[in-house]
Amino acid sequence: MTPAALLRLYLALPRTVRLAAAIVWAAGILYATLAPLRGAPTGAAWQWLGNALHLLFFLGLGALCLLVPRPPLAAQGRRTWIACGAFGALDEFLQGLVGRTPSWFDLGADLFGAGLGVALVLLALGEARRRSAAMACLCALLGAGCIAGATLLD
Repeated sequence: MTPAALLRLYLALPRTVRLAAAIVWAAGILYATLAPLRGAPTGAAWQWLGNALHLLFFLGLGALCLLVPRPPLAAQGRRTWIACGAFGALDEFLQGLVGRTPSWFDLGADLFGAGLGVALVLLALGEARRRSAAMACLCALLGAGCIAGATLLD
């Protein structure tokens, strides 16, 4: 079964089920990123693993949030990316309140992952018009720029 066929099956689910999936995914992100890290390993390799997980978590969130409304989805891409970015910023802010260290690098990974998730869904469903595909790629590049900038600042 192709990715497009799987996405169309998912879109056939009731909207409330798709919304619940996005909410549960977002709650899982908050649980994973706000839990205290007692005795967690340190080092560059573990930091990169954590940032890769941020990217994957937000790739999934971007895809799930984009799939909540009914098609056509191309017009929703930018709003979905902005909402996921705001959620990522809130997550980083909350990390500072629970004793974890907020990171611009993590926010960049969040933005990059959300943009990539939106772009992949649009491409898989064949809804990526030139403008929406360019916008999703720009969003992913902005996230990558945040990652690069945060790396230079560290």
